[in-house]
Amino acid sequence: MQDRNVVLIGPMPPPIGGVSTHLSRLLLRSREEDKLNLSVLDIRRLRLHSLDGSSRNLFSLLICLLRADIIHVHISRKFKLFLVRFSKICGKKVVYTHHNSRNLNEALTLRTMKSVDQVILVRPLQEKFPTDIQEKCTVIPAYLHAHDSNELPAELISQFTEDIVLFAHCYQRKPDPILIDGKDLYGFDVILKALDSIMLSQPDLNLLLFLADPADAMKEYYSSHLLALTRFSKLKIIYWNKQLNFSSALKHSTMLIRATRSEGDAISVREALQSGVPVLASNCVQRPEGVITFETGDHEALAAAIIKQIGSPAKKLFPQPDFAPEIFKIYNSI
Repeated sequence: MQDRNVVLIGPMPPPIGGVSTHLSRLLLRSREEDKLNLSVLDIRRLRLHSLDGSSRNLFSLLICLLRADIIHVHISRKFKLFLVRFSKICGKKVVYTHHNSRNLNEALTLRTMKSVDQVILVRPLQEKFPTDIQEKCTVIPAYLHAHDSNELPAELISQFTEDIVLFAHCYQRKPDPILIDGKDLYGFDVILKALDSIMLSQPDLNLLLFLADPADAMKEYYSSHLLALTRFSKLKIIYWNKQLNFSSALKHSTMLIRATRSEGDAISVREALQSGVPVLASNCVQRPEGVITFETGDHEALAAAIIKQIGSPAKKLFPQPDFAPEIFKIYNSI
């Protein structure tokens, strides 16, 4: 078999989000595959990443695209359909991964999926698609094993002074919450209301809420609520708005809270399960085995789950499969 050249189109860190983590790990994993040359085009920055480094040389970028056998699109913006159709006109095989649960039945997404050779969904299909689209769909969760686990900055480690650390995070580039039916997609409002309830009923409980927002998008929006929580209770809060090694952060966490109102396949959830960190997550989507679920948007249900977990702190590993081989199998089959 001759070498296959694959170009992934999507975001790369920083900041570190689910899709950018997936692409950076997939690039590293491609080193293990014979006859596979994989590159990532960070479409926001027009920067090309390969195993040899990164470059903004537009000529090199163009050559890489022209030589590509497969274009794999990982973006959700309207630009995705243009990229797909242009790639097909240029004679490329095209794969499209839909990373979230939103807009699957949107006309733009359906046209995108209809135009490609293979569709990857990160969660089981619940929608009814036309037969010609459904036949192209393969479910492959986005999780790939982490190979990097650098220590956290000393300024952050020094703040972990409590025995019970509740870890929650978000990734977005907008200055305000992304809304689902008028409510925060990441559910920070649910987490803060749950802690209101907990601290009201158990004011002497020593808790540390560790919120990671590496894009620094929502601190101002929630500042008054955060201030009120710390002013009237013993709750301590770290609002971390710098880059963060997620795997290392888990080592300092008692539990991960994922209160999202919409989801694809959350890499953070699987990584916590792999590390033995208990996960409390909304039931907005089917969750992996081992996740403790609560009703989406129900802060009292989350509060009850947190209290129950504090009373049963034992950690249990739920090993997660690495899905990179399934993606590489698709590249070799089209």
